[in-house]
Amino acid sequence: MNIHVFGNQGQNVLYQRFFRPSLCDEWNVVYHELKTKAAADFATQSFKRIIHEKVSRLVNEILSSEDPQGAFLLSDIDIQFFGPCDSVVQEKLARHDIVFQKEQASGPEVNTGFIAMRPTPQVKDLWSEVERRLAQSLEEDEFVNEQQLVNLLLPTRTSLNWSTFPDEIWAWSNRNIHLNSENFPHILLHHANCTAPEGNKTSLELKIEQMELVRQRHELWSDTARSRARRLGIRLFLRLHGE
Repeated sequence: MNIHVFGNQGQNVLYQRFFRPSLCDEWNVVYHELKTKAAADFATQSFKRIIHEKVSRLVNEILSSEDPQGAFLLSDIDIQFFGPCDSVVQEKLARHDIVFQKEQASGPEVNTGFIAMRPTPQVKDLWSEVERRLAQSLEEDEFVNEQQLVNLLLPTRTSLNWSTFPDEIWAWSNRNIHLNSENFPHILLHHANCTAPEGNKTSLELKIEQMELVRQRHELWSDTARSRARRLGIRLFLRLHGE
C-alpha cells in the first residue's frame, strides 16, 4: 500500500527525524516535494497555499494514478509511529471507503492528518469539492483549511461510506488519550496537531517539542514495562526452580 506524504525543505526535519525512521509497516512511502517552500506557521497565507497544493495534487495526481480497486494512505508529515498500523487500516477499509483520525474525544469532527481511502467516485467528488473551495479562499483573509471543509461536507455526502480510526491512531487534540492516561502506551501513531505559533515559537518548533515529548514519554513507558517483565521473569524462574 502506498502512503503519500508531502513536505518541503523547511519541514524536512519532521520527515527525517520522526516520520520515516519510525514507520513500522511495509508501506511504500511516496514523498511529494511541495512547490511552496516555506515551513509556514499555522493559518498563514503560506500555510493556506501548502494546503491547497496538497489537495490539488491529491485530486489531479494521486487519485487518478492509484489502483481504482485498491487503497492508499495520505499522511501529514508531522506524524510518528509507535507500532504497526496496517491491520487497523485494513480492518477499517474492509467496510469503508475513507477513514479519518478523530479530532476530539467526543463529537463528530474528524482530523485529516492521517487518512486511508479508496479512489471511489464518492471519494474523488469529496476532494474535488474541497479543492474548489480552497482555491476560492486563497486570496481571502479568512482562514480556511481542508479539515474545516471536510467536516462541513461530510454530513452532506450521504452516499460516502466514511468512518474514523480508533483512538490509538492518535491526534494530540483527541483527549481520550493523553500523556498520563492508562491507554497512552497503546498508541500506534501520534499526529502533532494543535501547534499554532505561540510567543516566539513557530509551529515547526512546537511540533518538534511535542513529538520529542511524546517519544520520550513512550520510551520511558517501554523501558518501565521491560523492567517489570524482567523482574516477573526472574521471580517466575526462581519459583519454578525452588530458589
